[in-house]
Amino acid sequence: MYKWDNRYCIGEPHIDSQHQKLFQICERIMKIFQYDDEARNQRAVAEAVKYLKNYTIEHFANEEAYQRAIGYEGFAEHHQKHEEFTQTILKEEKILEESGYASEDVAQFVKIVNDWLVDHIMRCDQAIVPGK
Repeated sequence: MYKWDNRYCIGEPHIDSQHQKLFQICERIMKIFQYDDEARNQRAVAEAVKYLKNYTIEHFANEEAYQRAIGYEGFAEHHQKHEEFTQTILKEEKILEESGYASEDVAQFVKIVNDWLVDHIMRCDQAIVPGK
């Protein structure tokens, strides 16, 4: 699992802060399974996944507003990547629900989110800010 690293900074403090929080949410989801109470774990993971989903959507809206404000030329393509990932999260959330939030599915969910997040920040988000 990836942890926040300053190399993920794009140079826009508000966006960087939101990216850092996304990493923290993923880390928190993985730590939930330290409890012995399986029913509690399932409820906690379900809530955390819902929170991650909603926060991701909110972050995308903020990031896209920033892109529009600076006249970012790659906005349409970037928006499409956000839309595709939102669909991935929804699909993976359904898999988690159907499996009863099985630990291996939760780990896979966090891996998918972390991998996408790192790749997206390093390849796409770094391109938003001139000079990066």
